[in-house]
Amino acid sequence: AAGTAAGGAGDAGGAGESAGAAGAPGAGAAASGVGVWVCECGQSNEGNFCGNCGKPKPAPVGVWTCECGQTNEGNFCGNCGKPRP
Repeated sequence: AAGTAAGGAGDAGGAGESAGAAGAPGAGAAASGVGVWVCECGQSNEGNFCGNCGKPKPAPVGVWTCECGQTNEGNFCGNCGKPRP
């Protein structure tokens, strides 16, 4: 009986954690994954387009794409070494 009670408490704790993460999507998204972003419409997404309205994922500030196709954040391309335009 004690094992059942402990299992029940564990289940309740897990449900509490899920509810907490769902209650704070911004905090959960920041902690859960690299590719998660929030669209202007409020939908949390992982791909390149919003699953709710279809808008494309915005490019992060400071990110640029080199002629070779590599996306970079600094002043030089991490793939070919060309300077940021």
